[in-house]
Amino acid sequence: MSSTDLLGRLRGVGRFALVEFLTMNPPSIVATALLPRAVVQTLFFTVLGGVLSGADGRRFAFVGGLAMSLVAVLIGDVGEVPVADKWAGTFGRLRTGVLHPFVLFVVRCWPYPVTATALTAVTIVCVGPLTGQSGLVLPLLSWLPVYLLMALTSAATVLAAALLALGRRAELLATNAVSFGILLAGGVFLPPGRVPVVDAVGTVLPIRHGLLALRAGLDGRPFAGELAAEALVGAGWLLVAFVVTVVQARRAHRLGIDDFA
Repeated sequence: MSSTDLLGRLRGVGRFALVEFLTMNPPSIVATALLPRAVVQTLFFTVLGGVLSGADGRRFAFVGGLAMSLVAVLIGDVGEVPVADKWAGTFGRLRTGVLHPFVLFVVRCWPYPVTATALTAVTIVCVGPLTGQSGLVLPLLSWLPVYLLMALTSAATVLAAALLALGRRAELLATNAVSFGILLAGGVFLPPGRVPVVDAVGTVLPIRHGLLALRAGLDGRPFAGELAAEALVGAGWLLVAFVVTVVQARRAHRLGIDDFA
């Protein structure tokens, strides 16, 4: 397959991904459901942080709550990408096609981290002034690429979790476990260094290193190492997703099944 043919096929999958996204999340749903949820969730975390730890806690929770709002957008929808093929019985078509199913799954996920990051930008503008964090609005908007990185690494983790659980019919449980793990160990609300076991789990989950990099950057401290660590975490989960997809495809070919069961 030539590079031109490959790019054409990838563009076609990308267009399908957008259609799939808009079918599940039309603009009216984004505006009336996804955006209010992101705003209210971040507002809750920020206010709670202020109640428990004063101004410093409010600032810490504002930055972390924005990251958690990314995860809330990704948890359900990214996990639904492979699930849709499971329930529609279309995996057989995917595994016999020209593009590897893993490539198709990854490309079909692209609208979700982009949308999550856009919603985060709006949330920064809405919640910052409401919670006394106006001084952070412009700095955080300038750090949106880090939130996009965290959205990408979170999407990779959710995809891997969904693929790992598909054969056990527990994909919803797996993706929700990722969400709770990030909330507990990602440094969203609980500062790192408090509980060793939680810290160990957090090092292999998304968001954790990205938030450390973001907070270091806002304070004028070095952050490149933590950014690299966040990217490595995402790459690791992508590798897990790839391996699981390969195993599922070979199993389906060997047994003549295409339902992930």
